[in-house]
Amino acid sequence: MINIIKFFYLLSLFFFGINFNLGYQIGIWKISFDLIFCIFSFLLLVFYKPKPIFLVYKNYFLNTSFSPFLILFSITIILGYLVGFILFPELRAFASIIRLLLYVYFVLPIPIIFHSLRISTFNKDLNYLLLGLLFSSVINWIIFLNESYTELSLPGQNMLGSHIALFSVFVYYLLKESSSFSLRIYYYLISAFLLVTSLFTMSKSSWLGIVFVILSIIISNFRLKINFSVIIIFLLALFLVKNNFEIISKLFEVEISSSEGSGSNEQRIADFKSAVLIALDYPLGVGSNYEFVAKNYVTESGLSWVQPDPHNTFAHILSTGGFLSLLFFIVMTFLIFFKAQKYSFPIYTLLVVSLILMQFNGDFYSLGYWWLICGLVYSYKIQNKLYY
Repeated sequence: MINIIKFFYLLSLFFFGINFNLGYQIGIWKISFDLIFCIFSFLLLVFYKPKPIFLVYKNYFLNTSFSPFLILFSITIILGYLVGFILFPELRAFASIIRLLLYVYFVLPIPIIFHSLRISTFNKDLNYLLLGLLFSSVINWIIFLNESYTELSLPGQNMLGSHIALFSVFVYYLLKESSSFSLRIYYYLISAFLLVTSLFTMSKSSWLGIVFVILSIIISNFRLKINFSVIIIFLLALFLVKNNFEIISKLFEVEISSSEGSGSNEQRIADFKSAVLIALDYPLGVGSNYEFVAKNYVTESGLSWVQPDPHNTFAHILSTGGFLSLLFFIVMTFLIFFKAQKYSFPIYTLLVVSLILMQFNGDFYSLGYWWLICGLVYSYKIQNKLYY
């Protein structure tokens, strides 16, 4: 039984690592394979070991420093969705509430539970997430090289770029933890491949995140001396792309000119302004109705066009659940990453990269893999208590 539970858990991690849904989304509910397998493994474990799960859930999730703020964040966001439902009666408000509850109270604690019961380990979880990311990247490259410019083609794949920036911290951690030469070569090659993939996604947030990771590696290891592993990674990346330099140059020119021509930066500032104005007029937020309500603030905020979300996680939370939601989210996030017995480089770097990506991505808090990462981080920090 335990092997079946472990199989579905690791399978869910593989799908969390994939940046697009190979699957299966039920209408507005957007229940995909990663969430299905995650909840299924959790329910199987509840059936198999109810008492140990209750104790772990209580001691390492409910009775933690971040738990009160997590609960308050959930309440304020749910109130925002309910206000949004009153303004624009649509079932997607309830779909958003259900997904958020599943992410917060099932996805976030599940790594802590599985690690505490020794069903899985931190390193094994990271490797399965990485497998999903590699699978996703290969699929994107195949489509890109076949010149099939669909939604899965590399240029414009901001979500894939975000995954790469976050997981680059994990790759470096696994590299440092590797005891064999062959494993280190494996992670070097993965690093080079992901660097090139990030470059071709044209995701500026991914570029910024990876630059910060590389700088953090240099500073943390050699006190501003160049890390040999970073040199190897860059040499491999350059070797892979040297024959495509002109293509890369053109891609950069297109990306930069299109951002400037469309007023991308000005639009982001206007999006944030509109979210603040919405939060001032609707203290409880407007749920998932930013696109409809923001139309009333075009003049004040200077919006050139109205998007489905503000393309900034903090702004999105402001418009969804108001200022209190944003406050609780920030406090909760910092407590998850900082309040621990063991302070470490990977956690600090992961937090900063996450904050960078949040400035370019509007729905971080409503993505399952973000809550999974929070759970992984907390399980890593309390690993001595979990008898690693």
